[in-house]
Amino acid sequence: MGAKNSVTLNSCLGTSVMQVTATDADDSVNTYNGVITYSILQQIPEQPHRGMFAINSETGVISVLGTGLDRETAPQYRLTVQAADLQGYGLTASATAVIEVQVKNTSEAPSSSLTIHVLNTLTGQPATGLATHLSQLQGPGLQWMELMKSSTNVDGHCPLFLAPGQVKAGTYKLHFDTGAYWQQLGYTSFYPYVEVVFTVTEQTRKLHIPLLISPFSYTTYKGH
Repeated sequence: MGAKNSVTLNSCLGTSVMQVTATDADDSVNTYNGVITYSILQQIPEQPHRGMFAINSETGVISVLGTGLDRETAPQYRLTVQAADLQGYGLTASATAVIEVQVKNTSEAPSSSLTIHVLNTLTGQPATGLATHLSQLQGPGLQWMELMKSSTNVDGHCPLFLAPGQVKAGTYKLHFDTGAYWQQLGYTSFYPYVEVVFTVTEQTRKLHIPLLISPFSYTTYKGH
């Protein structure tokens, strides 16, 4: 048991990365004794957070679970995968699955039409690992529809891709999970989250929104 494969930076949640397979030498037929259950014991590195990948306990298919893949921060992940017979209650064996983080061919990758940069004004450093959700006001009932979610990288940037590489006219909302971000740093935030609602009056190919945050304030504006 063991495998090596790659995943691209812009892979969506649920994207299959690879499949690991284990067999029971004592009982290779589909009986109770031969039923294998898979699990992930360890992820190295644990960046931007642990649980970046999940494994189907029955099939052994590994898929993307977390957001924020960044080749500069973590170009490779090593997962310790365990297989156990007796539906997970029997003998166990483990192996290492290696996942390389790659960038799509530039001719195939969409251009980043909406970019975000978040600065932690308490430290003067970029805010890393801040979960971000992008939604648009849609439909006759004017409901918020989530378009995608991501998280800031080590430089505090968060590229959001809107096909076909441009932001259409409409009303959008950026939801930043600032409460959880500050809690991880040991602070209590006055704002459990920050939402920035903005209107694009005409289709544009480039839009940049900076955000400056502290535990007790935030500032945003339309950048260039």
